[in-house]
Amino acid sequence: NLMYSHRSVDDPDTQIEIQSLQMLMFLQQVCHVIIVISDWSVDPTIPNLIKTAEILSAQSTENNNIREERVPHMVFVYNFSDRSDFTHCDAHKRTLKTLLKHSAGS
Repeated sequence: NLMYSHRSVDDPDTQIEIQSLQMLMFLQQVCHVIIVISDWSVDPTIPNLIKTAEILSAQSTENNNIREERVPHMVFVYNFSDRSDFTHCDAHKRTLKTLLKHSAGS
């Protein structure tokens, strides 16, 4: 995570993370629904990226005196899940809820 690392701004991974945050912040402002596609059931980097983008968007709107807070619905799609992954659907929901508990949409 960019916030907790000491990577250089010129590092390619840092550049990708910054671009991902910028795109996510834009999507959060203009979309009603965002579809989040992940290879595995719960990738902890995705909720962290979502929370970071929400924090940065909130700060941006405060600085620009924009009062409207838009919170799009998030739909999570898992590419490489088997049927057995959904036998513990409640556990997945609890995990996502825990990871996103301070998110604006939860």
